[in-house]
Amino acid sequence: PFGAQYYRAPTPSRDDWERDLKNIRELGFNTIKIWAQWRWNNPARDRYDFTDIDKLMELAYRYGLKVIINTIFDVAPAWFCRMYPDSVMITNSGRRVEYQTVSCRQIGGAPGPCYHHEEGRKYRLLFLEELVKRYREHPALYVWDLWNEPELTCNIFRRPVLDDLVCYCRNSEEEFIKWLKDKYGCIDELNRRWHRNYNSWDEVELPRAREVFKDMIDWRCFFIDTLVNELKYRVELVKKHDQVHPVMVHTVPMPYFNQVTCCSDEYRMARLCDMFGNSIGSHPFSASISMSAAKGKTVINSEIHALGGNTYERPSIPSFKDMKKHILVPLARGIKGFLFWQYRCETLGLEAPAWGLTDLKGEKTEWLEYAVQINNMLQQNAGLISGLKPLPSRVAVVNSTRNQIFDWCASGGIDKHYHSVYGAFMALYRGGYNVDIISCEQVLDGVLEDYKVIYYPFPYYLEKGVAEKLKQWVRAGGLLISEAFFGGITDDTGLHSTEIPSCGFSKVFGVTEGLVTSGNVSYDSYSSESRQDDTGLYVPLFMEKDFGNVKKGQKVLAYYYREELKADNAEVLARFNDGKAAVTCSAYGAGKAVMIGSLLGYAYSKNGASEAGLLINSLVSLSGVVPYIETDNSEVRADILSGRDGEFVIVVDNDGHYSGKVKFTINVETGSRDKLTSLLTGESTPLYTEDGKTTFELMIDSRDSDIFRLC
Repeated sequence: PFGAQYYRAPTPSRDDWERDLKNIRELGFNTIKIWAQWRWNNPARDRYDFTDIDKLMELAYRYGLKVIINTIFDVAPAWFCRMYPDSVMITNSGRRVEYQTVSCRQIGGAPGPCYHHEEGRKYRLLFLEELVKRYREHPALYVWDLWNEPELTCNIFRRPVLDDLVCYCRNSEEEFIKWLKDKYGCIDELNRRWHRNYNSWDEVELPRAREVFKDMIDWRCFFIDTLVNELKYRVELVKKHDQVHPVMVHTVPMPYFNQVTCCSDEYRMARLCDMFGNSIGSHPFSASISMSAAKGKTVINSEIHALGGNTYERPSIPSFKDMKKHILVPLARGIKGFLFWQYRCETLGLEAPAWGLTDLKGEKTEWLEYAVQINNMLQQNAGLISGLKPLPSRVAVVNSTRNQIFDWCASGGIDKHYHSVYGAFMALYRGGYNVDIISCEQVLDGVLEDYKVIYYPFPYYLEKGVAEKLKQWVRAGGLLISEAFFGGITDDTGLHSTEIPSCGFSKVFGVTEGLVTSGNVSYDSYSSESRQDDTGLYVPLFMEKDFGNVKKGQKVLAYYYREELKADNAEVLARFNDGKAAVTCSAYGAGKAVMIGSLLGYAYSKNGASEAGLLINSLVSLSGVVPYIETDNSEVRADILSGRDGEFVIVVDNDGHYSGKVKFTINVETGSRDKLTSLLTGESTPLYTEDGKTTFELMIDSRDSDIFRLC
């Protein structure tokens, strides 16, 4: 599938539909996405009006286009809003979230009713049922996209602000008490976990503050479950009436969406779907989260944001290089479908006049021609490309939902969690590794068996079951790399641990925690070696030995925390400059466990601390795992994709600064190949054999990318 989002009522104008869809097909695109909106297509309680969808589906079929119908429920009909004034969400501060227009829901009715309002659910599902029955046999239908960027308040309260949390209505309170009863069974167990002394369930108060952690984490996890259950209702209803067409949702990764106010868990939602999608999926981090969440299912970029802007802030004009990266970066991660947001420029509201592949009149632009050129290459090679897969990741970074919420509870933001996960991923990605980003639920389900290395960024809040799985995995031969405060607080008790690492991991890591200081405290013993800037305090580590790409005595900047590691049964790899152990490595069973007494991922993400990236990659090398393909320039990334008809290589200039010759070394068997040929230009480059490995050289232009077939 390759095309664009086309219709979000009331734009584009009906007068443009036939010309546009005819042009879309003539350009070589094959797929469009259109919105079916609860408010727009259900204008009265007992009346549905699908005349616009009917016409678009007819035109799509006439011109040979497949249609993704995106169902939009966060626009409650005006009749519903008037009939059920009690359906609105209530914030922590007591504010009613009245139905309204927002920049991305210009017809009003946002954010829709509280998800615990019974009549709201009833009428949403009635609308969906009418829609599915009407189009389930339509020849133009491709897939049901059942939720556009799932979140609680549809962009109204997206920032993680305590007063803006929803929903504190009576319906949500009743459902939360039921949820607690299911989770804890009896009031005594709730009291043990929350450290309260309630006599009965009717005394339980809704969490309103974030300073004690456990109750607030439960409160936000309840809303994550709420959105997952809402998707279950939608999926089950569609499959009741249509067993032919796949169902999907498309999500937005952190930090754009967070688990505090948005409560959208892409990992759990992907499980319920046949396909999966994303917005902002052109970046390797976003693409990797989606692919890791979907685990083997088809993933498409549902909204490529190549031309974002608004009325005052016009889009930057994408070059051919920019447009190639929007496709080739996610294709290298395994994504197999590409829809731009959107075909025409928006004309209604703040998003106008941006976002279009065409100009305001629907005429061709240079960047539309670039998209056509890229699509032509994809479609001409569709038989080869459609079956390609990236080689399996042997390294994974843990992305813990509860740890993200805990970070907000402790700090008011998700900064430390996000940058720690993002930085660890990007350091490894730029180091050439294939890296998955996995959830704690996946760990509990046994996904660790797929990997040889697990990097756990800033694991302050830890689930006991996850810890046990990790312990078994290390004992069986895995390499676990953990940043500071492993299990500082455990989800089981909600208490700060008296021994860190907790959950018995002092034996796994061979260390216990000594003196801890943080960035708001300065000590003469190391302040002269620390750097303070607007991102915080950076703490130096000094290498004790050569390994990987780091050398003895080399200084590596980590972030904010200085957790002394008392090495009882571990080798010291790096020290703080007062001589205290900062990084250690221990044998445990057949595996190894590395402890880092600070935050390396954050330092790499926020400050571009290249030496932090070198250390992260060097620690991974302790496992013996090497990238499938390596370059002699860290600014250039290469990926091998394999399929029934051979191997392909995608090359991307990561940072856009380097121009010149780059040497590539392939560390996997490629058979009797003697050249690689660009699918975009047709030019060929010879392959060589050096020390039993396949190598080649390419002239790389800054910010450029390409896809090659090994021949």
